[in-house]
Amino acid sequence: MRLRYARLTTAGPVRAVNEDWLDFWESPDPLTREKQGSVAMIADGVGGYEHGEVASRLAVEAAIQQFQTTSSDMKPYTLLRRMFTAACSRVHEASLTELPRPEDGDHPGGRRLPGRRGLRRQRRPTPARTSSARRRSAGSPPIMSPPPYR
Repeated sequence: MRLRYARLTTAGPVRAVNEDWLDFWESPDPLTREKQGSVAMIADGVGGYEHGEVASRLAVEAAIQQFQTTSSDMKPYTLLRRMFTAACSRVHEASLTELPRPEDGDHPGGRRLPGRRGLRRQRRPTPARTSSARRRSAGSPPIMSPPPYR
């Protein structure tokens, strides 16, 4: 059986760049397709990270490539694990070596932490913590020491 599909994705109301990526693959050979199956993958953009649209595309491509090269007798759980591992590894490798730096002006709205490379979460500054009283969350009971032994 051949599958027909369509795909549509949008940037949504928050981001200027669509960071989602989706793809579909099935073997052109009917016998292989029947034995191996088909795969549809979507990577929701790595929101809050620089180059999320690139990371999404790399993740989907790596997962599909793993699906294509794996034997059809592998258990689905094992195959999914390998696909996700391949996707994560590919994105991590690219974050260390291939992705351009946003301070070069290549990514709209991108913000970079000084001295960092690759995909990094945009962090909010946190206030300095100097005492245990500040580390406790609001409304938590005060830390009490046990009574002295007599």
